[in-house]
Amino acid sequence: MDSGLFRIRGAVQPYDWGGYSYIRALLGESGTPDNPSAEYWLGTHPNAPSKAVFPTGEQDLSVVLENMGQPPLSFLMKILDVRMMLSIQVHPSIPQAEEGYAREDAKDIPLKAGKRTYKDKNHKPELMFALSKFWMLHGLRSEAELEIEFKNRPSCTSLLAILSNKGLRGLVSAVLEPNNPVIETVLNNLLEEIELSEESFGKLSPEFWIQRWLEDNPGVFTGILMIFLMNIIELQPGEAVYQPDRLLHAYLEGQNVEIMANSDNVLRAGLTSKHIDAEELLKITNFEPTDPSKFKVNVDRDENGIRSFNTPFKDFLLKEIEVPPNSERKMKSERSQILLFFTGEQLGISTENTDLNLIPGEACFSRTGNEIVFSNPTNRTAKVFIGS
Repeated sequence: MDSGLFRIRGAVQPYDWGGYSYIRALLGESGTPDNPSAEYWLGTHPNAPSKAVFPTGEQDLSVVLENMGQPPLSFLMKILDVRMMLSIQVHPSIPQAEEGYAREDAKDIPLKAGKRTYKDKNHKPELMFALSKFWMLHGLRSEAELEIEFKNRPSCTSLLAILSNKGLRGLVSAVLEPNNPVIETVLNNLLEEIELSEESFGKLSPEFWIQRWLEDNPGVFTGILMIFLMNIIELQPGEAVYQPDRLLHAYLEGQNVEIMANSDNVLRAGLTSKHIDAEELLKITNFEPTDPSKFKVNVDRDENGIRSFNTPFKDFLLKEIEVPPNSERKMKSERSQILLFFTGEQLGISTENTDLNLIPGEACFSRTGNEIVFSNPTNRTAKVFIGS
């Protein structure tokens, strides 16, 4: 541990929307699982901190960093396997999180209470890197685009009137209002319209995801019309996109690497049976329409085979490095890093004093300032994701 390079083991989260095989295969696990493996966490988040692995045993990574005089990591890196649609979410800015945390503390709402919104004082911007074809909702569509959509749908005439009179914020507010008779009528007519249609809906159409949601969650209609109000995007493997504070978004299907600020502040806006605090959500959400292409991060590899996915946020940085067969690559740890050996056969990761030999699915930690050497002795390219 003197060199600050050592193995770590992450934590699997068995959320019910996750797949059963992807993460297990990555981690080299076999057999028939009883529970889904939705997310694999690598970091120091208090809900599921990674374990530092030494010959003498395991210890929470956060404790090891504290003993090294290092602060907790500012980021959390994950592998996600999205089998079923996730809830539509938004995350607060830092000032909003600080104010909300203090307000809920003053009301003596326990941190683990179901109706507690602010679990910490941090924001939670995110970046995701697609490992497969990946579909998601990303931000709100423009009023002009929605006007055209609603005019072409007899079932949505009432939505057009709300949009014209109250704008996007007013429309989202109406869609999230419980037992709103106008919205219930629109939804019933829309579902009948979809059911009677002979069209085969593709994955870039709202109808496809409305049908998918109701198949998996019969009788749960909360916020389902939000799918019509948001941009649906498809990312190809290797593409990346980020979600800033206050942007509505939802993952729909696929696998990805995700890196985010180390926070657990989530407000939900639909596609969920969980608590929705519509009043708070309306207060923190950015209701400006967005163009998802402006949030994509397109980068080329440098001379060392590294792609760095920069965002406006200092909390995290995701890098991807490819080490060709029978070759080496070098990199300096400019800050504390987690390295996940993703694909290949075998990979050596070394510093001046420490040598680790990893197989796919294994991960390690490297402290700031380390000069790292990646050695690939096989005939297959090795790929590593690096969170910092």
